Amino acid sequence: ETKRRFDEHRLKQVEEQRVGENSGESDESCGELEETDESCEELEETGESSGESDESWGDGGDGRQIGSSSLCSRTGFGNFCSDKKPAAVNWIEGRGKSVVCEAVITEEVVKKVLKTTVPGLVELNMLKNLTGSAIAGSLGGFNAHAANVVSAVFIATGQDPSQNIESSHYITMMEAVNNGKDLHISVIMPSIEVGIVGGGTQLASQSACLNLLGAKGASLKSPGSNARLLATVVAGSMLVGELSSMSAIAAGQLVKSHMKYNISTRDMAAIAGSKS
Repeated sequence: ETKRRFDEHRLKQVEEQRVGENSGESDESCGELEETDESCEELEETGESSGESDESWGDGGDGRQIGSSSLCSRTGFGNFCSDKKPAAVNWIEGRGKSVVCEAVITEEVVKKVLKTTVPGLVELNMLKNLTGSAIAGSLGGFNAHAANVVSAVFIATGQDPSQNIESSHYITMMEAVNNGKDLHISVIMPSIEVGIVGGGTQLASQSACLNLLGAKGASLKSPGSNARLLATVVAGSMLVGELSSMSAIAAGQLVKSHMKYNISTRDMAAIAGSKS
């Protein structure tokens, strides 16, 4: 019954609110859980913005209508959007920008540059990123180290770092192609939350970084295109980050490099004592 009411309301809202890009285009899927409660999901075009403030401002009227006569909720955010939280709805339906990035790495590059083999990478990805994550009951975590790269790009470009939670939902796929010689790698990221106006994007360093990427400021010719460009940068960064990390693990170099470069062998207590 709940699903039927959701579907009926969704069709009604699609017909009534299809008003075009940049003017609040939305199709809502809503279902009345009880007479006094309503849960909604809105799909909106927010241009170059990531959309949280736009959503809150635009839904002011809706928010005032949600609730009972004795206690009224005055917000358009009912947490069904699952902002800054891991949730199946974002993993399945997407949130923000949904991007697929893929590449074919030749056997020569895999051997000479990455110091490993195509079969070794394919097997490692299956055992670690797919099987291991599935056994753990992971939600959108079928990857090696999503949050590292997403957080770095977000901080550098003035995004909301806390939105790396849903933005780090992605799956890494690897398979042998071209008669098993070369490696095909792809990353599927269904919920990248990015914007290139407002917030931290106005800071000097972050603004300079966006300018370097060619994604600074709103595009007048194609609204939303710069935000989409930034989303592809995030996905591309993730692909090379996954390839590098997985290759280091497959080649047995990850722990060796950490031991050599990240763990100091010096007695810091003795050094501090000598300086005092």
